[in-house]
Amino acid sequence: MAKTISLHGHNYTLISPKTQFAERIKSNFNNSSDVDLRDAYGSYSRAKENAYAYCREREREFSSYNGVIASHNSMQFTYAFTGWCDGKLYLIYITKDHDYALEIEER
Repeated sequence: MAKTISLHGHNYTLISPKTQFAERIKSNFNNSSDVDLRDAYGSYSRAKENAYAYCREREREFSSYNGVIASHNSMQFTYAFTGWCDGKLYLIYITKDHDYALEIEER
């Protein structure tokens, strides 16, 4: 069973740092230059706009401003950003179905 953590009042599935999934999301975050929907898509649906707004709201909760569309295809995208909570830096990774948190540093 996956462990859940509450950060800034929102629940995230905690990712173990020593997994292939953790390595993949770090790589996706570090290698993306797509900052908003226009960077990833020529045109996009209202559903994508709503999903993007949801991601940006989660980012604002962390007072973070380094979010990227970490991966995308014609149907969906993932969004990632880093943010501090309770003295720990997390990489937040949001997919269509899940919101994930990976602890990457502690103060």
